[in-house]
Amino acid sequence: MGNYFLAGMSLLLIVNLIWEWKIGTFSKRNVREERAFLVLWGLAWIVVISISQFPPWTSPRQWIDFVYKPLLLWLKHRA
Repeated sequence: MGNYFLAGMSLLLIVNLIWEWKIGTFSKRNVREERAFLVLWGLAWIVVISISQFPPWTSPRQWIDFVYKPLLLWLKHRA
């Protein structure tokens, strides 16, 4: 999608972190919820970076198949 998507989503993720840390309920959570938030926030960064660097000829469906097809085949093999 390009650098505009990367810049916009990066700004939103940084604002989200600041909001949760300073204004939101981040300080009222227990340690487990803070770790879960940071893990999800890190995964969001991975998704944003990978989507922004998609080649124009690659569809999101192809990326989903690349990630979930081996898992699906593994689950069917176990059954």
